[in-house]
Amino acid sequence: MCGRCAAPFDSVRFAAALGACLWGKAMKTIFMWGAGNVCRHFLQHLKKDLPVQGIVDRDPTLSCDTICGIPIYAPLGIGAADRLKIGRDGGEYICPPPRDTIFIITTYVYYISVKDYLESLGYETAFAYDLREYTDVDWSSLCRIHYDVPGAEDDCAEIREARSILADERSAAVFDALLEKRRERVYDCTDIRSEYPQYLEMDLVPFCREETIVDCGAFRGDGLRIFKERLHSWKMFHCFEPDADNFRILQENCRKYERTEPHCAAVGDYDGQAYFSQGANAGGELQQGGAAGQRIEVCRLDSLALSEVTYITADIEGSEMAMLEGARRTIERCHPKLAVCVYHKAADLWEIPLWLKSVNPAYRIYLRHYGETAVDT
Repeated sequence: MCGRCAAPFDSVRFAAALGACLWGKAMKTIFMWGAGNVCRHFLQHLKKDLPVQGIVDRDPTLSCDTICGIPIYAPLGIGAADRLKIGRDGGEYICPPPRDTIFIITTYVYYISVKDYLESLGYETAFAYDLREYTDVDWSSLCRIHYDVPGAEDDCAEIREARSILADERSAAVFDALLEKRRERVYDCTDIRSEYPQYLEMDLVPFCREETIVDCGAFRGDGLRIFKERLHSWKMFHCFEPDADNFRILQENCRKYERTEPHCAAVGDYDGQAYFSQGANAGGELQQGGAAGQRIEVCRLDSLALSEVTYITADIEGSEMAMLEGARRTIERCHPKLAVCVYHKAADLWEIPLWLKSVNPAYRIYLRHYGETAVDT
C-alpha cells in the first residue's frame, strides 16, 4: 500500500460520530463537498437519515440550487478563526466550526485535493464510497475501477500477458500499483502521476507540426488549448463530441484555431444512432439497450475514410474498445500513435493493450497515469 490514503478508513469510528449526530449526543453538523453525480446518488439512495445541512461546490453558478432539498453553497475563502467561509447566491455566508463539523466528500476526481484542503483547516472528513452501509447505491456503477477486482483465472492470465508486453519499467510499476490500489481500496494515486499533460507524454512519443489528430470525446475543446500550447500547430484536428450543449461550445472554440473540424457524433463500432446520458457537464456515456437521454449520431472512424491519421486520443467513458474496433482499418493502414484511456472499465487496463498489440505487433505499449485518484490512466 502506498500514498497518503493507504491507512484503512475507520468506518466504526466514523459511524459512531454520525450516530452521535443522529441521536443528539453531539452537536455535529454534516456538510457534503461536491454537487455532482456522486452526491446526487448518495442522497437519493440514503437508507438512514443523515442531518446534512448543506452541500459545498466550487462552481459558484450552483449556489442557488439544491439537491434533494439540500442547499448548495459556494466556498468564499477563509473566514474568521481560519474557518471555511461558504455562502449562497445572494444570501448570507456561514463559517462552519471545524470542531463541530463533518464533511462527506462526494467528488471522486478531486477527492485528494479536497481532503487535504479541509483537513488543513481542521475539519474531519470521510469519503462517500466508504459509507456503503448508509446507502443502497451500487457504487461499482460509479467507481468500477475500485470495485471490480480481477479474480477469475482467465483475467489473471490476461493480466500477466498484458504486463509482459509493457515497454518500460515505469509502465510495469504503474500497472502493478493500480492493481494493488484496487485490491486495497486506496484512492490516492498522486504517487504515480506523470509530470506531463494527458495525451502529450513528450518524453515517449515524437510529435511534429504535421500531425493529423483525432480527438474522441473532445468535450468543449479543452484538448485544443493543451495541444496548441505544446505543438503550436497541426495539419488537421478532428474533434468528436456527441452532447449537443457541449458541441455548441466546442464549435465556438474550434473557430479560434486553424485547420480544426468539429464532429457532432460519438465514435464507436457501428454507424447509426444511440441514446446518450449526460451527467454534470462531463462523463456522459452511451446507453445500453434503452431509449433515455439525448438521441445522437454514432460513427466508425473507418467509415470517415480519413486520408491520413497520425494520432488518435480517446477518453469516452467506457466506449474506448468500441472506438478501437470501429477504427481497426484506420489503425492498420495509418499506424497512428494512440492515447487511449483504460480506467472506465476494470478490464480495459489489460484488454486494450492486448488488443492493440494483436492489431499491430510493432506497437510499443506504455502506461501512464494522470489523475490524483484512479482516473485518467
